[in-house]
Amino acid sequence: MGERVREPSRGAMQGVMLAVTDAATPEHELKVHTVLGTRIAEMLDCRFLGLAESPADTADPVYLIPDATLTGDQHHALGIKTEADFFGGSVPFAFVGSKAISHPLVSDVATAPRGWSAEMMQFARKAVLKGFTAFSTDDARQAGAELLVEGAVRLKPAAAKAGRGQLVVRTPHQLDTALDSLGSATISHAGLVLEQDVENALTFSVGQVRVAGITASYCGHQTQTRDNDGEWVYGGSELLVVRGDYGDLLAAPLSQQATLAVTQARLYEHAALQAYPQILASRRNYDVLQGTDVRGHLVSGVLEQSWRIGGASSAEIYALEQFARDDQMQRIRVASIERYGRSARLPPDSYLLFRGDDPNLGYLSKGVRILSDDNTY
Repeated sequence: MGERVREPSRGAMQGVMLAVTDAATPEHELKVHTVLGTRIAEMLDCRFLGLAESPADTADPVYLIPDATLTGDQHHALGIKTEADFFGGSVPFAFVGSKAISHPLVSDVATAPRGWSAEMMQFARKAVLKGFTAFSTDDARQAGAELLVEGAVRLKPAAAKAGRGQLVVRTPHQLDTALDSLGSATISHAGLVLEQDVENALTFSVGQVRVAGITASYCGHQTQTRDNDGEWVYGGSELLVVRGDYGDLLAAPLSQQATLAVTQARLYEHAALQAYPQILASRRNYDVLQGTDVRGHLVSGVLEQSWRIGGASSAEIYALEQFARDDQMQRIRVASIERYGRSARLPPDSYLLFRGDDPNLGYLSKGVRILSDDNTY
């Protein structure tokens, strides 16, 4: 997918619109998407037209920004033909856009959703941590028991975002309690990831975006912050963004750890396209976790992919905007920032994207910064 040549889009775009496909998308995300949509419209030399709430709204050629990863039926209904028509991704089945594809099933007879590809891990096994994906309580219990032999296990609802809903179990009793709490319906609907827990963890963000004829690839690290309930959640990403493909990124001054992260993300992306060739994505983001296992050995692997507008997209789009303004610019450092609480302050040189109350998350602020380019990752 990273090396594929794009087909031409449908011609000159009439404008940029947000495609609201998920009624649960928070208001603060839509407001940020509006700001980013306006900037994408400037790069495409067209107008930002607001929300497209039904396929009929997209009769004229428009560039779409969906709030979630699309399924094939959705992207056809919205008139999307190539990756040049939208910012995000489309997958053949909903589970392909979640954490679920990052691990194999626990056995050949385990429950699997329609369309599941066992080939994914044949290609990506060197790019992920030890773990399993389960779509039934019995399979989750078997997977957890196998992993507990080697140490603590992290449970992650496959469709959850921003690190929410995760917990770590260390005994079979804790595993049973956790599975009972989740319930069989939740596990069967979207899947549950069971993964070796990693200590001293650092999460890299690796990805690529293609907008207005510009391809940019990046690597950086994520930060965490406490939300209004005191839970550690995603706090932003600091990225080194280069003009060009993953090969151009690997030619940049990267640390050994960052080079490994990019290499694994690239392998994971290739595996996903081999297993699910219907994937279409102009925005790709991969979380790569590095840390130590129970024996103190270094481990590294892709946790999940995001083929939709996400937390790092503000940094991605601001970097693309700089590349569009300066044809000679080859790299830039940018950062997305998320903070919670009324007393939280963003750095003074930040561009404020959102500040206010969210009905579910409480008061939060979101911003983006353009940094100097003299650091090595």
